[in-house]
Amino acid sequence: MPAKKSKPFTVRGLIIPKEGGDLTALWKAFRHGSTWGTWSRSTRDSRTFSHSAYGGRLHLEWWGEAISFSISAPDTSGMIHGAFLGHVVRNSGGAVARVDLGF
Repeated sequence: MPAKKSKPFTVRGLIIPKEGGDLTALWKAFRHGSTWGTWSRSTRDSRTFSHSAYGGRLHLEWWGEAISFSISAPDTSGMIHGAFLGHVVRNSGGAVARVDLGF
């Protein structure tokens, strides 16, 4: 009997800016950085990326003041999730108030 293909592990959430904070620099950092490569057609307010070292996909949507994200990974190792959070911390310029996650 063939092995069952497992469903991707998905995490969804929002990046919320501090009052008066601007997430534009973070939005641009995903597009121009070398770690996250564009995986599919992007629009002005929606982009899908793949990570250069870890499997999975990151989908971002610009919601005005906040950024919505969805990470689909082939396993539950958390490597791509950690890479995403590290990128947020390094490139937000202190503008992030919190990151809300849901499974």
